[in-house]
Amino acid sequence: MSEYTKTCVVWLLWFLLCVATINLCLCNSLSSATCWEIERQVLLKLKAGLVDPANRLSTWTDEDCCRWSGVSCDNQTGHLTYLNLSMSSFNGTIPPQLGNLSILEILDVGKNWYLRADDLQWLSGLLSLQHLDLNHVNLTKSSDWFHMIFRLPSLSVLKLGNCGLHSLPSSIKNLYANSTRLSVLDLSYNYFDSEIPGWLFNISSLTHLHLSGNHFYGPIPNVFGNFINLEVLDLSSNTINSTIPHWIFNISSLTYLDLSFNNFNGQIPSAFEKSYIKVSLQILSLRSNNLKGNLPDILEQFRYLRTLDLSNNMISGSIPASIGRFSFLSKLYLSGNQLNGTGISDTIPDWLWNLSSQVVLLDLSQNEIRGMLPMSFSSTNIVSLGLLFLSNNKINGSIPSSICKLEELAVLDISNNQLSGELPTCWKNLTSLMAVNLANNNLSGEIPCSMKNCTSLAMVDLGQNKLHGNIPTWMGESLSSLVFLRLRSNFFGGTIPPQICELSSLQNIDLSNNSLVGEIPVGVLSLLGLQCLNLSRNHLTGNIPLKIGVMQSMMTLDLSRNELSGQIPPSLSNLSFLNHLNLSFNNLSGRIPTGSQLQTLNDTSVYMGNSYLCGPPLPQECPGDGPSQSPSFTSKENEDEGGDIQEMLWFYLGIISGFVLGCWMVWGVLFFKRSWRIAYFLVVDDLYDKVYVTSVLGIRRWKEMKGRRT
Repeated sequence: MSEYTKTCVVWLLWFLLCVATINLCLCNSLSSATCWEIERQVLLKLKAGLVDPANRLSTWTDEDCCRWSGVSCDNQTGHLTYLNLSMSSFNGTIPPQLGNLSILEILDVGKNWYLRADDLQWLSGLLSLQHLDLNHVNLTKSSDWFHMIFRLPSLSVLKLGNCGLHSLPSSIKNLYANSTRLSVLDLSYNYFDSEIPGWLFNISSLTHLHLSGNHFYGPIPNVFGNFINLEVLDLSSNTINSTIPHWIFNISSLTYLDLSFNNFNGQIPSAFEKSYIKVSLQILSLRSNNLKGNLPDILEQFRYLRTLDLSNNMISGSIPASIGRFSFLSKLYLSGNQLNGTGISDTIPDWLWNLSSQVVLLDLSQNEIRGMLPMSFSSTNIVSLGLLFLSNNKINGSIPSSICKLEELAVLDISNNQLSGELPTCWKNLTSLMAVNLANNNLSGEIPCSMKNCTSLAMVDLGQNKLHGNIPTWMGESLSSLVFLRLRSNFFGGTIPPQICELSSLQNIDLSNNSLVGEIPVGVLSLLGLQCLNLSRNHLTGNIPLKIGVMQSMMTLDLSRNELSGQIPPSLSNLSFLNHLNLSFNNLSGRIPTGSQLQTLNDTSVYMGNSYLCGPPLPQECPGDGPSQSPSFTSKENEDEGGDIQEMLWFYLGIISGFVLGCWMVWGVLFFKRSWRIAYFLVVDDLYDKVYVTSVLGIRRWKEMKGRRT
């Protein structure tokens, strides 16, 4: 073997040895070390001290606790660093043995609604703890919670939402607050009933501060200079009763600001429009306060704004044109104000329709907006708009055919305005449309047949207009997804088309107060999911379908003020969910059926105006019966009272059916359209927060009032 060959072999062996050594080191560093026995015993004691109905700790059996569910260990030392027991339905008290896990860095036992901690002394042993989540854990008996937690030197994330906490110290000494590493602090949905302590705003390291859902009142501490890193500030759902401080809009790092559901008063501060700092604010909610005055020509410096919610205040004047230049805006809420004046007193400003192409929801309902809809949508940026709410305004004129340019439109609500003229005929382009509400206007003409191309429609409400002609047969042939059909208080004539009975998803049909004739189609019995049927105030004849009792989902049935004859079918008593029935002012005869659910509808107004009906609850005896003791409604005053009651009941029914439809609409859109799915989840997150806050605070205040009475 030559010297050259020997040299190559030596170098090759050396190289392979190096590779093997490196691989061995890598394997050792990447391998999972087994857990320490002392920590394993701590975890087993923890398991023994918890009630585990969901069997979350079923894997806590073998020797290596680092492989147990919710446990992570350091790869090199084997010490326990991470313990996640959240959302496990645990009962009982947190075992103090947790304090023996001295190397623990992350502890998450949040969202265990039946778990409690009567004291937190065990936290003193967790000096390495950086992340502590006790959300929804009951700490009402833990009087030492503040001092134990705020002495942890390494803590950066602290979540104590909905823990039943009642008090915060007004000042602190000898704690780590001034030198703390806290970046996230969540004290939301507790019972703090005081002004916001100033020391909270002295924690300069904070990036997220959540204080929503408490009883904080008074002004916000004026300590703007300390919040150099703040990104999220949530003070919603308190009782803060002051003006909005000027400095809050000058926090350059702020991306999320929620001051909604408070008692903020006065005008939106002038600093809001005069700030020279470029602010990265993306979400701003001032919803449901007492803000008034004109809407300032705002936010050109807030160029990244995605959500703006100013709804339910007392803001007046015109909508500033600068809103039309928000290139990232996707959600705009201005409802529940008194917006009017220059720009929208005669016509809706053109710039409103030049909003960002990312806008998917535009809600200007419940204002004083006047003028007409734009005659052309073809040149606008909002052709991707999906949800348009303009209800409860004073918009007049006709619905322009250019609205069909909004081909992504899924929900259109222009109800309760002053619209007139005929409906546009271009509906064939709106194939994504799932809900249309044009009720309570002055629209005339017939329902255009192009609407049959809107095959995704689940809700059609054209009630309280001046539409005429026959109810189209294509509604039953093409709109197979229809859940809610409301055509009441128009001038529709002819018979009820039997094709309507082919819509198997229907839950509410309201064709009342029209000029319909003929018999009730027998095919209606096939609508087994139908919950509400209102055919009142028409000219229907014939009998009530004999087998109406098969419609087991029926909750409301109103056939009053028609010309129906014959007997009331005995099967009507089989409708076990029926809670509202009106058969008054027809030509019905014979004995009123009894039994089951009808026994709970013991009201003579249900049957009044039928001269040949007999038996309870009416005073008229049937042949062979004894005298009835039920009261009689005969006067015109009582008749009118009965009518008012029915209208009131239908009003509430409308609310309920709207809720049901809303749920269906959300899930329908989520199922069929991915782009909408993303947008809707953002909306649902907002709604969840608002509903949760309202319910929690409502229950809490009810309990407090009850406690005062006792």
